[in-house]
Amino acid sequence: MSRFANHLLLHIAIRTGAFILLLFAALWYQTPADHVSDFDTGKTHSVPGEQSVNTTPESGGVMVSESMFQLELWHTPVVAQAEKVEPIVKPTPLKVQLIAIISDAISGRDAAVMYDPDRDEIRSVYVGSQIGGHDVSEITQDAVELANGARSQRIKLETVEFKR
Repeated sequence: MSRFANHLLLHIAIRTGAFILLLFAALWYQTPADHVSDFDTGKTHSVPGEQSVNTTPESGGVMVSESMFQLELWHTPVVAQAEKVEPIVKPTPLKVQLIAIISDAISGRDAAVMYDPDRDEIRSVYVGSQIGGHDVSEITQDAVELANGARSQRIKLETVEFKR
């Protein structure tokens, strides 16, 4: 036989085998599976062509319980909830600067001229007024006392000497 004829026969044999396999697969797929049903515990099940199998524990068969399928395969540890702790609020540092202390001619009271860098403004304050979230509690000739609740802070007037 020629090489071409051998090749042609091999090709026909492969195609025929593939066709037969596909035919068997199609027939197997179309076969009804009436004998396959849900597996119930404690009942006798039979497979066509075989003896029936009793799944009760007395028969020594396999007993299947629904709890077998609900078993956790791993345990997730319970993490304790941390108590909510209120953050400690530290008082903000006082940023105001004392520029001058003057005597107000209109009211006759002492006033402090202060610079508030948070608002970028210069203000005149009196005893009882507020600046930078603090109350002005006292004004003397060279200092201002500011209070914030139970805490107070004294700001002194800086003196500068000029050399000639």
